[in-house]
Amino acid sequence: MLGNHGSDSGFRRFCEAQLVWDTAMAIYALEYLKDHPERTVVVLCGMIHAWKKAAPEQATRENAEVAQVVIQPAVKGRWTPQNVSNEDADYLILGLEE
Repeated sequence: MLGNHGSDSGFRRFCEAQLVWDTAMAIYALEYLKDHPERTVVVLCGMIHAWKKAAPEQATRENAEVAQVVIQPAVKGRWTPQNVSNEDADYLILGLEE
């Protein structure tokens, strides 16, 4: 995932860029909900952005009143019932891993 971002400054910039993406997704989803309170928003994004400590945490920082559910796919060797907790996701979709 980090590719050529191996230096200290490259890694820092990579993390900052990820945070910008997470924050932007959260803000745009919350703005939509504010304008359309009768609707439900589903955000489809990469699993790193969907992890509870990423975009969902940024949404909570912006508006803690909005209920969220985080659903992640199981990924063999990475996201499994043995190593994913409620701090990572609310639900794990099983049977998709290769």
